[in-house]
Amino acid sequence: MRDASRGPLMEMMMTIRSYPFGWLTPHLARLCELNPYFRDKLFAFTRGETHYLAMSLAFMGDLADDREALAWFAEAWPEMKRIRLLERVLDNAPSGIASLPPRLAGRLWRPATYRRLAEMMRDNGARKTLRHMTVIDRRHVFYLSRLPEAFRKEQVLRRIKRKGDIHDIVFAIEIVRRVRPDLTDRQIFETLARSKDSNIRSWVMRHYQNLSFPPAPWAGTEVLRPLTSYDDLADAAREFKNCIRTYLLAILRGDAFFYSYKPGGRPAAVVEVKKTPGLGWVVHEALGPDNERIGGVDRSKIIGAFAEAGITPAPQAVNPSVWFDLD
Repeated sequence: MRDASRGPLMEMMMTIRSYPFGWLTPHLARLCELNPYFRDKLFAFTRGETHYLAMSLAFMGDLADDREALAWFAEAWPEMKRIRLLERVLDNAPSGIASLPPRLAGRLWRPATYRRLAEMMRDNGARKTLRHMTVIDRRHVFYLSRLPEAFRKEQVLRRIKRKGDIHDIVFAIEIVRRVRPDLTDRQIFETLARSKDSNIRSWVMRHYQNLSFPPAPWAGTEVLRPLTSYDDLADAAREFKNCIRTYLLAILRGDAFFYSYKPGGRPAAVVEVKKTPGLGWVVHEALGPDNERIGGVDRSKIIGAFAEAGITPAPQAVNPSVWFDLD
């Protein structure tokens, strides 16, 4: 038995196995019955017009199911300017939103996505980004809503190749915010925009590289010099052909420190001192270029210099593989 509340067009559209217009189908069927204009235009709407219609009904919320409100909409749609209609169905309709539907990509979006689009158009940064985009995908709206306000820019969107990338980028931004409290969000964004690193983790590491090192455990000497910055660490890594750059986070945590030993200007050794529970700083390892073992004379001078500063070699209980212990 036919539902008396449904007109013939509604009945026809509801009997189709898959709604031809998705969630918009029942609303569109009612509009066709309320105004012949919609019946005549039903399959002639452009993608932009269909997005605009869906967006307007999404903004109406529960009123889209109210027959009286829908009757007003059915009469107003063919006659009223789009921006004026939007101002009637959406409180505080953001500037420029009426120009977006022709650029919305793909099939109809969910009502919640249209409403999120309106939220983004109220944000200055996201609005500028959206208004400059020639094609707007629903994923762009989701990404913009997840990003902090200062990062709702096209330069950031271009870094998102897969859906999972947004989580990595948001996490990376939060890390940089914590390690660089000296920078504003705008300044952090500018470093990201200038970055040529394809991997977001590389951008994060560059911020770590700009952090100040903790104080050296010992001031060192003319030939046994502490490496007090990332540039020092990178220069020594190139000179000695080793991987000490990868110890950056251990240095920043205060767990390790490195010294360059160059008697007479000769690159002889890189020395690692390590903070050990119960012992404080100890000499953990000393290796020459290409991580080669160093000679006995250099070893003795290194151990002696550190011993005068109160930093002794690591006992085997701390580092079983250490080779310059006092045995």
